[in-house]
Order: sequence, then C-alpha cells, then structure tokens
Amino acid sequence: MKLRLSLLLPIIAALLITSCKKSSNPESKPEQEYPVQIAAGYEHTLLLRSDGKVWASGFNSYGQIGSGALSSTTNSKFVNIASDAVKISAGTHTTFIIKSDKTLWGCGNNIQGQLGLGAAREVLALTKLADNVKDATGNYEHTLILKTDNTLWGSGTSTKGMLGDAVILPTQRAFVKITDNVMAMACGSFHSLILKTDNTLWACGLNGGGQLGDGTGTDQFVPKKVTDNVIAVSAAHNNSLVLKKDNTLWASGSNSWGQLGTGNDVRMMSLGKIADGVKAMWAGATCTFILKNDDSLWAAGQNDYGQLGDGSTITRNTFVKVADNVKTLATSFEHTVISKGTKHLFVTGKNDKGQLADGSMQNKQVFTSVAIDF
Repeated sequence: MKLRLSLLLPIIAALLITSCKKSSNPESKPEQEYPVQIAAGYEHTLLLRSDGKVWASGFNSYGQIGSGALSSTTNSKFVNIASDAVKISAGTHTTFIIKSDKTLWGCGNNIQGQLGLGAAREVLALTKLADNVKDATGNYEHTLILKTDNTLWGSGTSTKGMLGDAVILPTQRAFVKITDNVMAMACGSFHSLILKTDNTLWACGLNGGGQLGDGTGTDQFVPKKVTDNVIAVSAAHNNSLVLKKDNTLWASGSNSWGQLGTGNDVRMMSLGKIADGVKAMWAGATCTFILKNDDSLWAAGQNDYGQLGDGSTITRNTFVKVADNVKTLATSFEHTVISKGTKHLFVTGKNDKGQLADGSMQNKQVFTSVAIDF
C-alpha cells in the first residue's frame, strides 16, 4: 500500500499544480463587462460609471470641472464631481450631466449664454439648468437639449442660425424651443444637425463650407430637411457625419485635414457616402472616427498630437485601423478616449492639461490604458 501511494503522490501533485496554473491564468476568465459613458471637451474629459458617479480630468479654466472656483491648475487624474447621473456630455469648455430625475446640470463657459441660465457669466459649480431632459450636447458657443417630450431647445450664440429659431440675435441666454419630434441632435461650431423621429435629417446654421450637406452653401436660419433614412448624426467644427439605416456613412463639409477619409482635402458641399458597414461614428474638430460592424475602429484627419492613436503624428486622408473590440469613444479637438467595456479606458493625443487622466501630462501617440476601477 505504501509503495502504491509513493507512486501516486507525484502524479497527484502534478495534477494539482496544473489545476492551479489554469485557475490563475487571466486568459481563462474573461474580464467582466464594465459599461461606461465618456465625453471629451477641448481640454477636459468626463467619465460616467454604472454606479452613477461622474469623474473628470483636465483643465478648469472656465469652471468646466465644477470645482466651484476657476483654476489654472490641472487634474491629471480623475476626480469625482457628481453622483446619481444617467448621462453626460461635454461642450468645448462646458460639462453637462443628466441625473436620474431627468434634471439637467451644467457648469463651465457661459459667456455666450451656452448654459441657458439667462446671464452671461462663467458657472463654476454644477448648477441645475432644466427639467425633463433626456439628452444634451454643446460645442463652442451654443447648446442643444432634448426634452422627454421630444422637443428640442437651444441657447447660446445664434448669429449664424444654429439655434434655428429664425431670430437673428447675438445670443439667446435662456433656452428657446426650436422644433418638435426630435430623436437626436449634434452641434458643430456654428451649425446644428437635427434627427427627427421619422428618421429625417434637418439642419440649420452656417453653411459656407457645405456643413449642412444640402448642396447650396447658403446659411439656414430655420431647420431645413436634408435627407431621409438616418439613424445617427455627429457634427464637428465645419463638417457633418450622417449614419443611414443601411449602415452607410455619409459626410459633408470641410475636409482640409482629410477628416472625411476621401483620399484628398476637397470639401463636400452635399452629403456623399464615405464608408460602408458602419455602426457608429464620432466627429472630432478636424478628425473622424468610425466603428465598423466588427467593432474595429478606424480614423482619419488631423493627427498633430497623436489623437488618431495610430502610433504617429501623420495626418491621414484615408481611414486607417487603430483599434479592435471598441464599445464607445469620445473625442473633441486633440485627444481621444475609447472604452472596450472593461475596467480600463484607452487614451491618446494631447495631454498638456492632464485630459488623458493617466497621471502625467505627456502626449500619447498610441492608445494607452488607464484604470477606472477606483
């Protein structure tokens, strides 16, 4: 009996070691899904985790971090700024948070009345802006909010018609109603895209570069119908992206940095197809990201600070693949943040104000991991 046991013991030990190795192998147990929302302003980044807490990093020059005071200091790591949130978005120097009770809160640059509070002053702490809101978006000088009854409202600069209210005033410092039956919207620097519940696209505002996609080059001071069968929109500084029901991506407007991915720098005055097999897209100021049906991420446009994440600072006028397994993305001017649905974000681009939240202020040219399970 002792002999048999002595023969079996090495075998049992080997099996136990093998079992331990398998259980400790991180590849044997996939990382748990970790859904988040992310948003990016000019020099700040927002993160909303599933627990309803909102975190921010970057510059606070206009109060966009919501700390209660203007500051020339930077936050190179995420700091908690709110709780009980269900949605976030960022304008150039503004922050918007929708809470579980459907109230909209905001802070940051309000010199043009972007926050709809009726006064032109910077707002340094998160302040309630409106009730019954389900979405909000902003750019440099204007803001659009979508209410729960599907009415669209706007505030801020209106001189080019981007508020679509037919009233040519320097600013609208309180929210004004624009139109009904809206499903989604997007803000360019001086134009607005409006997606209605019947999947028609309407646009208003500056159009000298073709950003409205109607082929006229004429500014529009009330929303004008542009096309049908649209399921998503995104707007950049002077160009527009439109995703159709058949997963084709269409674009118009400025192409000076090759951001439309057409292989040249020629602007498009009318909407034209630029890609197939697309499920989502994001327009940065002068760059474009598209998420294909296989969850691969592709990018084109300005890349001076590595914001495309392709390992270079070379501007691209055709789409190049930059990542796989992407869930969502946020980009603005010169930095980009992606989530793959894990406890890490991946960041690239300009970081001089700590907007990449990696604890440094060094620019990145490839997507770099930042843990968010704090």
